[in-house]
Order: sequence, then structure tokens, then C-alpha cells
Amino acid sequence: MKYKIDDIILYGTDGVCRITDVTERKIGNDTFKYLMLVPVYNEGSTILVPLVNERLLNKMSVVPSKSEFMDMIERVKNSEAQWIDNDIKRKEEFHQILDNGDVYSLICLLKAIYKHQCERIAAGKKLHVVDERIMKDAEKVVCDETSYSLGISRDGALSYIRDILGYGI
Repeated sequence: MKYKIDDIILYGTDGVCRITDVTERKIGNDTFKYLMLVPVYNEGSTILVPLVNERLLNKMSVVPSKSEFMDMIERVKNSEAQWIDNDIKRKEEFHQILDNGDVYSLICLLKAIYKHQCERIAAGKKLHVVDERIMKDAEKVVCDETSYSLGISRDGALSYIRDILGYGI
């Protein structure tokens, strides 16, 4: 097994989690093993990830170190924010990025949404509801990651991300 008890990992939109146990559950006649995850910033919640489900296991990744995280931020800052004009394609692409939970891709997604949000505000308009919801989901994961990797408060993490990307709204 790639991970062990007490490892801190990222798990999709649930953000930073601690692996607390490997447990077995019986479903029908079969018994399956699960990793038990507890979100670091929501310890009242528990997530069970079946060891036989590759798709769910692939949503898990190692939390980057502070220097790795800062390198990632620099790469995003130096990249171009990509906006997809087609609402349906954008929604599908954004949901896929959220589902994958890759922090670099999520920060790129936020950069694109923040840029678009600024353009909409300048035109006297708001973000579409779907884009706003996706932004909030991505911000939760990125803020958890930022807070954990950089050792800053969760409250300060959103301002930090927005400021460093140049979209302090």
C-alpha cells in the first residue's frame, strides 16, 4: 500500500486529510478493506476509501512541502489564465479539475475564475452561479492546502492566494 496510518494526504475536494485507520467492512458476502480518512479541518467527518477502487485511490496525493507549494504558486503566477467561453464545456472541464483534486490545476482554475470575475465586475455583472459554486469549492481545497503547507491560518489563506495571484478582491 502506498500510504500508511498517520500520513497526511490530499483527497479530492475534501482537502487535507489524515489517514487514521485501515478497516474492513462487510457488504453482502464480501469483505472489503478501506482507508479511513479524517479531514484535518473537519475532524467530525470521516471518509472511507475502498482499497479496491483505483479511481478513488487516485484522488489521493501527497501534500506538497512549503518549497514545493511556493514553486507551484510561481508557475501559476507566470502562466496565462485560460477561460473557456462555452458554458457547458467550461462546467465539464472545471468539474473534472475539481474531481481530480490536483492543487496546481485548482490554483490555475482559480486564477482563470478570478480574472473573469474582475472582467465581469468591470462590466457591472456577476459571475454565473455555476462558476461561483466551482470557485468556492476550489477555494476550500486550495485554502486547506495553503494553510497546511505554509503553516498559516485558513482565514488568511484565501487572501494570500488572491493577493499572490494578483486578484485581491
